[in-house]
Amino acid sequence: MSIRDLLFKAVMNRAPRVRGFTKKYYFAHPFLDAFFVWFPLGNMKYGGAEIGEIYNVASRINERDPMSWGKEWTTEGARVEALATKLLEQGHKISARTAFLRAFTYYRTAHIFYGPGETQAEMTRTFKSLQSCFKQFAELADTPIEMVQVPHAKSTKYQNKTMRGYSFLVSNDGKKRPTVIFLQGAESMSEDVYFWTAAAGTQRGYNVLTADMPGDMVTRIYDPDFILDDPCDAALHALVDYALSRSEVDAEKLAVIGVSMGGYKAGRIAQIDSRVKAVVANAPMLNAGKVLEEMKRVPKLGKGARDYATRFCWQYGIEPGGNLKENVTRLVDEIWSSFTVDPTKITCPFMIIAGENELGKEAILQVHEFDKLLASTNKTKRITTEEEGAEAHCQLNNFGLQHQISYDFLDEVFGL
Repeated sequence: MSIRDLLFKAVMNRAPRVRGFTKKYYFAHPFLDAFFVWFPLGNMKYGGAEIGEIYNVASRINERDPMSWGKEWTTEGARVEALATKLLEQGHKISARTAFLRAFTYYRTAHIFYGPGETQAEMTRTFKSLQSCFKQFAELADTPIEMVQVPHAKSTKYQNKTMRGYSFLVSNDGKKRPTVIFLQGAESMSEDVYFWTAAAGTQRGYNVLTADMPGDMVTRIYDPDFILDDPCDAALHALVDYALSRSEVDAEKLAVIGVSMGGYKAGRIAQIDSRVKAVVANAPMLNAGKVLEEMKRVPKLGKGARDYATRFCWQYGIEPGGNLKENVTRLVDEIWSSFTVDPTKITCPFMIIAGENELGKEAILQVHEFDKLLASTNKTKRITTEEEGAEAHCQLNNFGLQHQISYDFLDEVFGL
C-alpha cells in the first residue's frame, strides 16, 4: 500500500460515519462503508450474498478510486450470473435461484455509484443486468413474484403512464390476505423491496406490493420524461387504487410501510388517503427539505459525493450541468421542502420507527415532534439503538429488528 493510500485511510478513518452509523464495518471511506452494510451485508439475511464473496470483492476495491467500486462489484455480478445460468442449464433450479439472487445484489451494489453524465452508460447497463437477474430469481422463487405495471392517477399529466413495480404474494391460491404497500426511499428500487420487507412479509402471511414512483431511483432510467410534479400525492393514490383492484388484497387489512424518503411518503399517504388502515413510517418527516439540509454540503466533498448529488438532482428532473451547488440548493429548497406532512390530520393506527442516529439532529427532532402532533389514538414510537446494533438510518445495520417491529405492530392492529 502506498503512502498516499495510507494517508487517505488515516483521514477517512477519522471522518464522521454517514447515515447514522457509529462504527466502521470494513471501509475507511464512510460512504463506501455504508453501502457495503446496506447491500451485500444486509442482503445476506435472505440469501442475497455470501460472506466469502463479498469480502473478496471488498479486498479488491481501491477506496481512492470511486470507479473501482463499480468495476469490482460488476465483475462479481457477471461471474455469479454466469454460474447461475450454467446451474439452470444443468437443471439445478434451487442452486440457480440463489445464484441469480446473489448476482442481483452484486450488480445492485455496483449500480449505486453510477449516475447521469460520465457513468450513464454503466448506470443503464448495470440496471438491465440486475433487473434480468432478479427476474430469473423471481421465476424460480418458492412464492409468487410478479413484475407489475401500476397505472398512474387519472386526470393528471401522467395519466397514460405506468409505474414499474412488483407484487410479492404469499400464495397463488386467490385467498384475500393482509397486504403491505411498501414505499421505498429515493435511493431504492422495486427489486430492493424483496430484502427491505417482502421476504419477511410473505413469511408472516402478508402480500407486499410496491412500485417505482416519480422521483425514485430508477424511474427516469426506464422513462426519462416521468418526473415528479407534485409531493407524490397522485402516485400514492394510484398505488392504493391498484392495490384495491387486486383480488388477493383484504381491503380491511391494507397497510403501508415506508422507509427513508418512503417514511415521508408513509406519513403523507396516512394524511391524504383514509383507505389505508395502518401505517409504519421509518422515519416520518414533517418537512423533508429541513431534514436533508445537509445535502447542500455535498458539492464541497469529493468527486464520488458530487456524482452522487448529481444523480439525486437528475432523479427529480434537474439535469446535469451548470452549477452543482445551485442545483442541490434547488433540490432541497424547492422540491424536498414541498414534501410536508400534517400529523394532526392522521387518525389511522401509526407506528413511528427511527434509528437513534438517523440522518442527524433535525431528523430526530422531527420524529419526536411528529409523535407529539399525531392525532391517532393508536400510535407507537420505537427508537432503535446502538446497543441493539440498529442505530443507523432505517436500521440499515439490522433489517431483522426492523421487520420484527413493523410486522408485530401490524399483527396487533389487525388481530393476527
